[in-house]
Amino acid sequence: MVKFTKNAPIAMVTAYDAPTARLAESAKIDILLVGDSVGPNMLGYDSVHQVTVTDICHHVSAVRRGAPNSHIMADLPWEAVADNSPTKAAHAAAAIIAAGADSVKIEVEHGRIDLLTETIAKGIPVCAHVGYTPQSPELAVTVQGKDFDRACEIIELARIAEDAGSFMLLMELVPAELAKLITDKSELPTIGIGAGPFCTGQVQVIYDITGFSSRIFRHAKLFADSASPMKAAFTDYRNEVHAGTFPTMENCSAMNPDLFNQVSAWSKINE
Repeated sequence: MVKFTKNAPIAMVTAYDAPTARLAESAKIDILLVGDSVGPNMLGYDSVHQVTVTDICHHVSAVRRGAPNSHIMADLPWEAVADNSPTKAAHAAAAIIAAGADSVKIEVEHGRIDLLTETIAKGIPVCAHVGYTPQSPELAVTVQGKDFDRACEIIELARIAEDAGSFMLLMELVPAELAKLITDKSELPTIGIGAGPFCTGQVQVIYDITGFSSRIFRHAKLFADSASPMKAAFTDYRNEVHAGTFPTMENCSAMNPDLFNQVSAWSKINE
């Protein structure tokens, strides 16, 4: 596994399929994340809670085929942690590694620490995820750590995760000052999403930065509007098919006239 440190910036994006992974690898993206965000973003699920281990393994394998030389991280989905069974979580993590991932990401809240420690004990590299943890149904989709108790809890969870042997720490939707405090106190490289500029690196959902999301979120930036030209291509294609202007003979192969005459004659005889 590639050694990541606090001394070098880390760019991470989600990837769910081979073509996207191929592009990301060619752009020298440091880590490709097969997140459980694949559920709402690609599979049409209503929630990340519907994503299964089989789903994650399927998409990890596709991403690995597209990016054979990249570090691939994958979320341990809700199905693997819902029962709070360390054995079940570690078994699922092992399956995800076998599918092609280099590491797994586990959301860390009190009550789930054993899932983290058991997985690490099995020799599986783990990135601990603190702050807003989407698999926690009791949490509102909002910045975490804006009050004293939750800020202290996030600091404590980050420390526990590091002491347990995590190789990386991801912070989602926490105030920039809190992310900086944790980064400064930790020996681990930190990854932020909606956590400000003071982390070692950043992660973004691919659709949030390429124009496919419903809106531009505050934690993201539209680096390219890829959706508009794709929609224009779909519209032009549909219009030309309906008008009969596509395809033309330039878009297909022609048969040798003599051969066609022979085949045509045979066809008439065998009607």
